[in-house]
Formats: sequence, structure tokens, C-alpha cells
Amino acid sequence: MSYNLISDLYKDAIGVRPDAAFFHAFIAQNEADKATQWNHLCDMLTQREADDRSAESEAKLVFNNRLAGMMADYSINLATALLWDMDGSCATQLTSIAPEHRAQEIEHYLWTQGIAFDQFKFYVDVMIAS
Repeated sequence: MSYNLISDLYKDAIGVRPDAAFFHAFIAQNEADKATQWNHLCDMLTQREADDRSAESEAKLVFNNRLAGMMADYSINLATALLWDMDGSCATQLTSIAPEHRAQEIEHYLWTQGIAFDQFKFYVDVMIAS
């Protein structure tokens, strides 16, 4: 079993690379124990991915409800609600950022809101078009 592979799985499952103590213990294990450890890390990764999907769904719901509330309260469109929300949550106003860097700044804002990466394009397109 590749040490790079187990290191990658460990990082994906736990969030950090394994330390030397993990590798020393792992190397000392027999193949059956290594397989058990591998399966345990796979289970942890599956749970982490499920937790991430759940958190992303909740964040998207909260985010969209906040935007919908702003749109209803102030009779504004989605692009304006996004701009106001972003300006309120970021130190740098989007209009003060060079146009070629705006998409990256919008993506960072969406990431801080817990929005899943696969949702970025929709919001970036709405904000860039405005």
C-alpha cells in the first residue's frame, strides 16, 4: 500500500496529514490491521462527505432565505441583494476590486457563506452580469 495514498486518505478523512507517529504505528501493523485501518478511514471519509453535504445544504438554505428577505424588504433584484450582502460581509467592496479579480472575490465570499463549490458559477454569473 502506497504511503502517499494512505496519507491522502487520512487527510481527506480527518482534515490534516498524518504525523510521524501515525506512520510508525501503521508500518508496524500486519496487513489485516492495515486493511482495518484503511476501512476505518474510508468510513470516516464517507461520514465527513455526508456531513459536508448536509452543512452545504443548510448554508444554502440560510443564504437564499437571507437574500430572498432582502429582495422582498427592499424591492431589489438578486444581483443587488448579492452585492449588498457581500459588501456587508467583506472588508473590500466589490466595486473597488479590479474587474479581472471580481470573480475570485465573489467565490471567496460564497465560500465564507458555506456555499458549495458547484454552486459558485450561478452566483458569479449573476453578479458579474450586473
